[in-house]
Amino acid sequence: MPDLPRVMHIDDSDDDRDLFRRAFQVSGLKAELLSFPDAFEALVYLDQTGTPAGGPRPSLIVLDLTLPQVDGRDFLGYLRTHPRYQSIPLVVLTGSNRESDRLRCKELQVESYVIKPFTSAQLSQLIPSFARWLDPSTGPPAAAYDT
Repeated sequence: MPDLPRVMHIDDSDDDRDLFRRAFQVSGLKAELLSFPDAFEALVYLDQTGTPAGGPRPSLIVLDLTLPQVDGRDFLGYLRTHPRYQSIPLVVLTGSNRESDRLRCKELQVESYVIKPFTSAQLSQLIPSFARWLDPSTGPPAAAYDT
């Protein structure tokens, strides 16, 4: 049986990570969830992927923009300029409705920019749409930039 694709979720809110985890479980998405409270810990994990100590890199990264230590905006910039991570699809799941954040994410070729849903049910309906970035047999997904 092949390994499941990995979805990395980064959010500093314990409540939001827990809500995402629960919605992910009921969503039916066939993937493994990796959860991190900040971008620094996520970077440490990413730097270990592909080494004997680490595992395969994530197939998708879902992150909030406002994070402690390493801000989500800086994290996105790093991923898009680092050759090892440029091809990982990125979904921003944030409370920020600022036009400057939307434009910066678009410049960084973020696959999708989504304002955080208010309920677990809304999040559970959103998560299955991530499958378009997880199945390599379908080829690259069509451009998607949610507003």
